Amino acid sequence: MVVPAGSGRVGPAVTPPAFRAAVADAYSVAGVPWRTGPSRIYDVLATEQLAAAGLPLAGAAALDLGAGTGAGTRALRAAGARVIAGVDVAVGMLRVDRRRRPPAVVADALALPFR
Repeated sequence: MVVPAGSGRVGPAVTPPAFRAAVADAYSVAGVPWRTGPSRIYDVLATEQLAAAGLPLAGAAALDLGAGTGAGTRALRAAGARVIAGVDVAVGMLRVDRRRRPPAVVADALALPFR
């Protein structure tokens, strides 16, 4: 989902740390298979979401939150974003194509210092 900066939108309720860790582990193991399977659909969805949002991205800085294998990152780059950083809780997802992707960090989106 594309959420414009300053929209005041609030994230989901905080989930227990053990559950978040289990989800991160499950997604990490699925990184390579995800890239060769579901990612093909997610690439199209990410491109369509950005187009529908109608945000001016040419030359923009963007954060791909929940970057996974990079579908949103690729869509942001294609739409003209100049600086892109990815964040995902699953290191295995971020390792996919890491040499061809913009910088990314492993982090829990709910723990980032944004309001």
